[in-house]
Amino acid sequence: MIPGALFRPLFEQLAEPIQRAIDDAAKAIQDKFAATRPVWNELIAALVTTGAKQLAAHRMDEINTALQQRGWFIPPSLGAAELSALHDIAVVHKNPDEAARKLIGYCDEPFARSVVEAACQAKIFQDRRTVLNEALAAHLGGRYALSIPVFLAQSEGLYVQALEAHNLKGAFLFSRTEWDSVEVEDLAGGLPLSEIALASTLRAFSRAMREQFAETVYLHEDLISLKAAYPGGFLSRHAVLHGRDSSYGSIENSIKALFILDTVRSIVSSLLS
Repeated sequence: MIPGALFRPLFEQLAEPIQRAIDDAAKAIQDKFAATRPVWNELIAALVTTGAKQLAAHRMDEINTALQQRGWFIPPSLGAAELSALHDIAVVHKNPDEAARKLIGYCDEPFARSVVEAACQAKIFQDRRTVLNEALAAHLGGRYALSIPVFLAQSEGLYVQALEAHNLKGAFLFSRTEWDSVEVEDLAGGLPLSEIALASTLRAFSRAMREQFAETVYLHEDLISLKAAYPGGFLSRHAVLHGRDSSYGSIENSIKALFILDTVRSIVSSLLS
């Protein structure tokens, strides 16, 4: 077994949040892989290369927390400069309303196209290219009542398809904010070492995104409750796709649906890499 202290010199130049995430990830898998010393060497190398991603995940987590009550969350494809600017506004200066407006502004036509193009480049998305491009055309044309359900339905379909490919049927990664060591070990059995840090990386995806994508809305009371939780605006995948919400067609919700597509594309890429 390799003591946790051995990791510290490797990351002493990294931010404290990265160190904590690495220590947590290493400890979670130590019980399972303690007897296989060669794996640790590969793990150390993988964690070094993912250090910057962990910093971005921590920063995204702070922004998402600040934006949570506004119903907004950060898409994985957002650039480092934009991420830094939003962090400064939402976290440092504690102005989430201005940060939400700025985030919406970032999702212009080039960004929207880049999200769809990135999704279409993934092999698993190939047979969905046409419908995603049609949804993008609807989004850019202001036909949000059409773009939103397509983005949401395709995101859900791809997500489930990726889970099935790893025999993770019924496992919903959006359903929790934390993973215990057993769950991390189960995931590690089907993922490359560079993705064992998935447990901490998932912190980058906020409760607001998770609830809007995964929360079920069967009754009118469920819809009212979700609206009350996000008075600044919300998008419910379940309410839209099951016809419980007929007033979802806004540019803000179409942008959120694009962000959800981007998030699912990121997770699918990890699961199938």
